[in-house]
Amino acid sequence: MSLFDRLTDCGILRKDGAIIKCMEDYIDGFQVSDKLRDMLLNTESDDAELYNSSERAELLFCIFEHLCLGGAMNQFEDSIDAYLRVAKLIYKDLVRAALST
Repeated sequence: MSLFDRLTDCGILRKDGAIIKCMEDYIDGFQVSDKLRDMLLNTESDDAELYNSSERAELLFCIFEHLCLGGAMNQFEDSIDAYLRVAKLIYKDLVRAALST
C-alpha cells in the first residue's frame, strides 16, 4: 500500500490518517469537501499530478478512487484507513478470482 504513502507527504492526510478538509465544491456532480477528493477530481488542483496516468490506471488505485468518490448516497469517511482497508480486500479478492479462472 506504499502507493498511498505520498498522500501524507503532500498534505492531503494528517499523520494520523485524517483526511484534510477544504472548501466545499462540486466537480462533475461529486461533492468535494476535502483534499483527497479534490486531488482525485480537480485537474487544476495543486495535487492533481501527485499520481501519473499509469499509476491512476492501476487496479488498486481505481478501486481506491471508486471507494473514495462513492455515489449520490455515499457517506464519506474522515479517515483514510477504511478506504485503504476495503480497497486492499477488494483488490485481493479480484486478483484471487482472476488467478483461479
